[in-house]
Amino acid sequence: MAVTESAGYEVSSTYARGFAKAVQDLGLRKALEPRLTPVAKQFLDDPGANRWWPPAAVEQCTHLIQELHTDPTLLEVGYRTISSTVGPILLPLVKVSLTLFGASPATLLRRVADLSASSLRGVNSSFKAGGPKDCELSLLYPTEVPLGYAALWQGAIRWVCETADGKNPRIELLSHTGKTLNFKVSWS
Repeated sequence: MAVTESAGYEVSSTYARGFAKAVQDLGLRKALEPRLTPVAKQFLDDPGANRWWPPAAVEQCTHLIQELHTDPTLLEVGYRTISSTVGPILLPLVKVSLTLFGASPATLLRRVADLSASSLRGVNSSFKAGGPKDCELSLLYPTEVPLGYAALWQGAIRWVCETADGKNPRIELLSHTGKTLNFKVSWS
């Protein structure tokens, strides 16, 4: 049964596959199972059932992982989600950006909207360049951002930085205010 409800942003089936795989590979599924709503259960069981998923599916899974485990676990889910499914799609874009504009956080993160288009829609981004090895990234959602999303994004951004051969990437959450997540991203 396809889910059609949306609250302004959606995640793709590609993202859902990666998320479900990360949850399974990290052994989190058993603890989540008894508390999943039908849409969240379908999100994990059959990620390809919908081309685009409403926020309720990923928000509930994220909330439960954060409640039952920790933010570092969510960070790992975010990292694995990107590396296992969305990463191979993003890798050519990352490599072209680095070749054309040089290896810096700003080079990559100024294109976050392009890089995430295959997995997320309805979220806007902006960045402010810092020095040659740092920048600030803001993500603006159309609705209140669940607390656990910061850790998911930190994992995803870590993957992008490591793919660009960024050494010791640091992704610091500067603020989480309503609909906005603000990060400082740097590497050595």
